[in-house]
This record gives sequence, C-alpha cells and structure tokens, in this order.
Amino acid sequence: MYKQISFNYIAIVLFTFFLSLQTAFSQDLKSGIVQYKIEYSGKAVDSSLVAFLPTRMIMTFNKRYVKEEILGTKNPNVIVKDFKERISYFLVVISDSQKFAITSRFEDAPIAIKDSAMIIRTNKTKDISGFLAYQVTCIQKQDTSDIFYIPLKNCEWAKNYLFNGVNGIVSDYMFMNNEMNIRFSIISIERKKLNFETFRIPDEYKMIEKTAFEKLRNATQIE
Repeated sequence: MYKQISFNYIAIVLFTFFLSLQTAFSQDLKSGIVQYKIEYSGKAVDSSLVAFLPTRMIMTFNKRYVKEEILGTKNPNVIVKDFKERISYFLVVISDSQKFAITSRFEDAPIAIKDSAMIIRTNKTKDISGFLAYQVTCIQKQDTSDIFYIPLKNCEWAKNYLFNGVNGIVSDYMFMNNEMNIRFSIISIERKKLNFETFRIPDEYKMIEKTAFEKLRNATQIE
C-alpha cells in the first residue's frame, strides 16, 4: 500500500484518464478485421473428430456489411450480411463449376442464439488485442458462461448482433450443439478501412434463394 495519499490520488486520476481514452478508442472502431480461434469441448469431442473441424474464423466488417469466413476445412464457409438491405448470402462450393450464393432475408432466419439466452452485466473488463472489452454472463438453458464484448458506436449491425443487449464485437462466446461446445475467442483485431469490393459476391457464384436451393439439392442430391 502506498504511504502517500497524494501519490494514490494521482495514480487513480491517471488510471481513470487512460481508461477513458481506451474506451473511446474501442468504441470508435468502424471497420476492420477480427480473427477468432475456434475450440471444441464436451462429451462428443475426440481428437479424430476435431482434426476435421474448423479452427479459425475471420470476421470482416464496416458500417453496412459483415463477412464471416470459417476456415480449417477444404472449402471455407463464407457468409456475407448486408445490414442495409437485410439480406445474407451464404457461399457454397459444390464443384469448380457449381458455386452458389444462397440468399435469405433476416426475417426468415431461424431463432438466433441471442433469443434463447439471458444476459447479466458485470463490472469486469479485460484487454483484447488493445481494445477494452466488458464482461457479461450468458445463461442458456442450464449452462452459464462469461463472454466479453467490445462496444462499437455508429455501427447498426453491432446492435444485438449475437445477444440481445450486447452491442459490439463479441469474444469468448460459445455455441452448444448436442454434446459439443464450440467456443469462439478473439486472437487479433486490425483497424482497417474497407470498401464495397471486400464484401462483393464474386461473379462466378450464382444467386439463388434459399428455398430454391433446397429444391435443387433435393432434386439433384447435392450434399
């Protein structure tokens, strides 16, 4: 414990000052690239299975768009979300000559994880790649986990993106699939100005609505 009260006071003032700067900095993140690691746990997980599962996700975003690329498999899973038009594009590669961009409106999406979870705020924070993140407790059914998020301002997509009441980039969150837990944790954040070309659907992908693709898959036995 410091002996001089004045020194204590100065230290507290400086800490508060730098904390406020970091918070402002993190909330001013308007576009960039976030890299996640994906980890698996639970009764359904074994080493032979994990070898075939995705290990990384790259989330690219600006004010209007979010692109998520799941890496670690032969053909990466890519989804592009347009928050102005409220349409998502799921890119599927069947073969070199069969590439589809499956379109669906946000209103037609199944119930998201946020709709089945209860969020409890805490006073804890931590640094994630140079940004100040806030902790909340997420309760899903019988499971409880702590997640962190980096607040964003002026980004419409960041409002309630994964969880109701959590507005920002989320880390340390978990999806539960049967007896497998899938955890996403941020490993890096890069501030970068991104234009439309970053999110444009390549010309070789054929646009097709989700219902039409399902009919095509059933008719041609596409896996």
